[in-house]
Amino acid sequence: MASDDDFRALFDSTFPQVVAYARRRTANRSDADDVVAEIYATAWRRLDKLDDVTTPLAWLYGIGLNVIRNRRRSAERHLRLVGKAEGAAASATAAPDPAESIVIRQALSTLPDDDAELLRLVAWEGLSHAEAGIVLGCTANAVGIRLHRARRRLDDALHPSSPDTPKASYQ
Repeated sequence: MASDDDFRALFDSTFPQVVAYARRRTANRSDADDVVAEIYATAWRRLDKLDDVTTPLAWLYGIGLNVIRNRRRSAERHLRLVGKAEGAAASATAAPDPAESIVIRQALSTLPDDDAELLRLVAWEGLSHAEAGIVLGCTANAVGIRLHRARRRLDDALHPSSPDTPKASYQ
């Protein structure tokens, strides 16, 4: 069973990467700090699982993915409630991410959330297919297939073709 010292070693060896992960996915430093705190609090509660973890950073990213998704859903629910209270429809918009250009951010926003997250895990976090699979709860092979499709969708979003232009063939 993992000990306090094991958790301290996990924290010390992953903190900079987890902070960078959270900052790239949140609107401001305060939100990122909250996400990081929640990631490590969850990891602490699940300390008994640490012995079974082969890639601790990917494990923490997986926790982070769930934390961020929960926060986004909570924010969206709050905005809907405020909109109803004011009698107007609320529209939730994603905060700009300084690591992305406007064009990339717009293209990513057109993709399904899972595709955008997979692209971020591989491009920003530098995870291998196996590590991304741990985060997303699928096999490395499934990551490869999903990544190929996500890249194609991103390319289509970045380079929309007119109805008269034939689609490029991806092989």
